[in-house]
Amino acid sequence: KVDLGDFKTIVIGAVILAVYIYVFKAIGYFYTTPFFIFILQFIQGSRKWVTMIAVSIGFSLFAYLVFVQFLGVALP
Repeated sequence: KVDLGDFKTIVIGAVILAVYIYVFKAIGYFYTTPFFIFILQFIQGSRKWVTMIAVSIGFSLFAYLVFVQFLGVALP
């Protein structure tokens, strides 16, 4: 039995991913990714705003440090 709430969450997530990919090409990784992660956390039911913001920014900062600083790979 398929729960329609789960299906709705998947469809919303797919739409958000499509928008993320489109916007990502226009303005880049570091401006779009924190918002994308924040919105995904929200649609998954998280409502701890401080934690959501910290995870969103923290992940982007971590990716920057690993790829740009440590590996020397430029992110779009």
